[in-house]
Amino acid sequence: RMLLNDSKKGPPHVQYRRPYGCAVLAMCDVFHTITDLKEEKDFVLKVYTCNNENEWYQIHENIIRKSNTKYSAPSTNYG
Repeated sequence: RMLLNDSKKGPPHVQYRRPYGCAVLAMCDVFHTITDLKEEKDFVLKVYTCNNENEWYQIHENIIRKSNTKYSAPSTNYG
């Protein structure tokens, strides 16, 4: 049984920062390019952000399935 209390016992509380976004790349494209060219190749990935914080853990799956209502591309004035 776990009790919530304000005691300072235990490890210090660590805050983590959520990633900015997520991008997906098909590995078949990478393997095809590597076997044909035998040299370095750059890939351009489009980064998406999640529309609903509760679905952040599955954003990569939504991008693969192309569920456009669950993610969006950030505006182009970044970076």
